[in-house]
Amino acid sequence: MIAVLTVFLGKSGSDGEDSGSSGEKQESSSSDTPDSSSHTPETPETSVANFAKLPEACKTISEGALDQLVPGVKVKNGTADTSNTADNSRCYWSGSDDTNSFRFLSVTLWRYDSDTRSGDQHAEDTYDKVIADARTRTDAWNIETEPAPDIGDQATAISFDSKTNKEDSKEATLVARTGNVVVRVYDSGSSLLDNGSPPTSASIVRDATTAAKIVVTSVADANR
Repeated sequence: MIAVLTVFLGKSGSDGEDSGSSGEKQESSSSDTPDSSSHTPETPETSVANFAKLPEACKTISEGALDQLVPGVKVKNGTADTSNTADNSRCYWSGSDDTNSFRFLSVTLWRYDSDTRSGDQHAEDTYDKVIADARTRTDAWNIETEPAPDIGDQATAISFDSKTNKEDSKEATLVARTGNVVVRVYDSGSSLLDNGSPPTSASIVRDATTAAKIVVTSVADANR
């Protein structure tokens, strides 16, 4: 059985991931508030979070799409992470086809509310951190980063090579932000045969991009 390495960040929301989780304290002075006993400090205005909820990660990709993205997928309903919450959801699928090609696909979602900072700002922090984590993997090589246009508000694709159980593996992480939600799609392909050839890096990036577009659309659909 092939072990699959995935990177899973901690809790979502306003704690854990983003560097501004404790919020920014507003500065005030006596000149701004002449009578502090009868005035309360103003709170910086922040926009209302775009999306009020997340879809379940395991329901973001249809069975038809999974047949294309994960040939020979074993459990089309996916396997949900046991630590899933209303603001952080993860699911994964795996399968192998008659060519002895093994594929693994995971989807992770984070959603942020606004506090002293907007939900979008919190999401931007997590977006940057997920990209940095993917680009600095110590067990990967041939790491390439490129923008992924037309996916949410911003998106980046990171592709790389690694080894899974001594077999060459092609992997890609597609990170996208849509409003106050961050989407991470991780896609991996390898051969089950000794000295077999994995899928091409281009095909892995293509499939991760396709999956990310589907997931971003599902976020919007869940909030209609």
